[in-house]
Amino acid sequence: MKTIATSLIAFSSVLLSISGTTPQAAAADLTLDGSGYYDLGDTEFYLRSGARQSGRYSNLGRNYYQDAEIGVSYITNNSYTRSGSMSFELWAKPFYSATSGIIMMTRGINPLYSDSYYPDVYSYGTALSLYQWRYPELNLYEKGRRSWEWRDALTFSRPNYL
Repeated sequence: MKTIATSLIAFSSVLLSISGTTPQAAAADLTLDGSGYYDLGDTEFYLRSGARQSGRYSNLGRNYYQDAEIGVSYITNNSYTRSGSMSFELWAKPFYSATSGIIMMTRGINPLYSDSYYPDVYSYGTALSLYQWRYPELNLYEKGRRSWEWRDALTFSRPNYL
């Protein structure tokens, strides 16, 4: 009887140690909801050391820049876990639904509690001037344990001179 009890305790402790290991952090289900917009200023200026950014990247490098504003109706956390820090970004894509492009502006956003949203999200800042026709896109990234992970995008259907 004593050996069965000892075996059960040993087996239970092994199961507990396996299940007690730290699981991968569950990614939050974040979405950009409603409508989005971007507004680029007319005045361009050259920055030798680049413009300070507050999202995934702190600096986009030496280039021509312009004042910019980006916004979206809502950023929603549809999951039961709090999100990580977020990066709200303006991208320039070479064609509609492209999977890569040029990051023009990035802005940091605080974590969002579970099953909640931020209304009327907008950011002022400085964006790259590209002098090219591109498809603008707003992207949302979340900081995970190891890296930034893409969460959602809102692509504008017409190209614009960015």
